[in-house]
Amino acid sequence: MRIVLLFAALCSCIGACNDAGTKHEGTPVKATKDTSIAPREVKTALDAAPALRQADSLQIIYYDNPDGDSLRYARFFRYTVSKDTAVIDGLLANLHQPVEQRDGNKNCRSEGKIFVFAKQAVLKTIYFSTRCDTCCYLYFINDGKFNYCGLDSRLKTALKENRKISREP
Repeated sequence: MRIVLLFAALCSCIGACNDAGTKHEGTPVKATKDTSIAPREVKTALDAAPALRQADSLQIIYYDNPDGDSLRYARFFRYTVSKDTAVIDGLLANLHQPVEQRDGNKNCRSEGKIFVFAKQAVLKTIYFSTRCDTCCYLYFINDGKFNYCGLDSRLKTALKENRKISREP
């Protein structure tokens, strides 16, 4: 008797799985794609993340050993907080450059990251490298894409100056 009940339950499950793509009337369910929403054109990093324009403060994290152990290199760091509009405007100016969207990250390590805030809420995490002889970039991840843009000398200098006043947590 138990075997008969087990067999009936198994058949019922298999039948339910086969019906997953059909309506109750037996007509197939067709996948529809909503074409009424046009994809947003992304030319600059700010196009990819327009909320960044509302930034009012930054927390800049500097990794102690960015080229160290890949599992722990970000574990030890120094940081600084900035509400300096010159630094924020410099960051936004760099993000207003042409963006390179990639499916994965570049093969070079970041020196740190910048938490971008607006009204005490984190908008985005932006990774950076000021080592322009090998890797010089800003990037963030948005909609599964790595969005890279350049780093000009003004922002590079501001990041290095802020590093001097950074402290341990």
